[in-house]
Amino acid sequence: KKPNISLFAALIAGFVPIFIFQTINNISPLSLAIPVMFFILYFLMRINQKNYLYLFIIFSAALIFISPVSLLLIIGMILYLILIKVERFNQKRTELEAILFTTFLVFWIYFIVFKKIFLIHGPAIIWQNIPQNISHLYFANIGILEAVFGIGLLPFLLGIYMVYKYIFAIRDRQIYLFVGFVISTTILLWIKLISAELGLVLIGISFVVLFGQFFNLFSKFLEKTRFTSFKAFIIIALVLLIIITSIVPSYYFAGAAVKDSVPESTAKALNWLRLNKEDNGTVAGSAKEGYIITALAKKPNIADFNFILIDDVEERLADLEVIFTSPYKTNAVELLNKYDVRYILFTEQAKNEYNINEIRYAEDEKCFDLIYDKEAKIYESLCKVEEIET
Repeated sequence: KKPNISLFAALIAGFVPIFIFQTINNISPLSLAIPVMFFILYFLMRINQKNYLYLFIIFSAALIFISPVSLLLIIGMILYLILIKVERFNQKRTELEAILFTTFLVFWIYFIVFKKIFLIHGPAIIWQNIPQNISHLYFANIGILEAVFGIGLLPFLLGIYMVYKYIFAIRDRQIYLFVGFVISTTILLWIKLISAELGLVLIGISFVVLFGQFFNLFSKFLEKTRFTSFKAFIIIALVLLIIITSIVPSYYFAGAAVKDSVPESTAKALNWLRLNKEDNGTVAGSAKEGYIITALAKKPNIADFNFILIDDVEERLADLEVIFTSPYKTNAVELLNKYDVRYILFTEQAKNEYNINEIRYAEDEKCFDLIYDKEAKIYESLCKVEEIET
């Protein structure tokens, strides 16, 4: 019921740097999942009204199919129930039943949909079957500076202050929803059960909501002091801080996301491959380019960053490295035959990832035909290794 404060908080929410980085240059489920998640929390705050109860159930069911962050939402709501129990608030029956219903619904649907994955990977599904040698890229340790830069200085500091304030000084049932969500996400991030980027996005948006509450309390405090005549100057100072600590880093992250996009040279090479080679031969490219190979060339790849239901992930990544770095033609051809590779995509990404300037064995024109030679190169593999019986 405070339009100015809501507008100010919305401005900050639009410029959480890490959220900008994760969503600005790709079609990410987070772009839809985050608003839906906070709608659910809003409906939960008004759960005693029948219309909001129905909306809570509908949006919760929808979130299950949008993104696995629904599991994080469940953990946050359960921690919220613990907080209001500790603070001895009266437990609303409708609220409790809605949260329990959603919890069982989430686990039931995920068990049905991902039953095969659970049976194959077991507990490793929590870490998405990510190989140990690259798990640090997903579950990195986050320092204070990285968190501040990813969330924004003002939301970060005031968000932490509000969590502390509402745990030890102020009792507010509705704010505990967001406090519980922040605490649960922080714990999961600390024990490396969620990626650093996802954790910072969820904490960052939650801190923005808590910042809005801080601004509400701060405005009321100013009205009781002699500084009320300077309120406009204080607001201007806060806006300048937001620009410096949130909007400017967002611009930096947006630029980094654009630079991280698919180079035009790679896109042209893969489009050429799709138009000129209609067979379904596998393409060997760096794992980071796996999705792009499948999307643009319409051909299978050896490996990408989706490791679910792949039982030989580490072997595939190791073989892929040998394909690009081996100086020996025989070793490379054996591996190319192993994965039925017809084409090798050699780009700047592969050069940087494997620290090479050329594929040495590809100079053999009898076995490798350079069919596309521009910034990105495509080699066609022509040879096979066969055992000869004597």
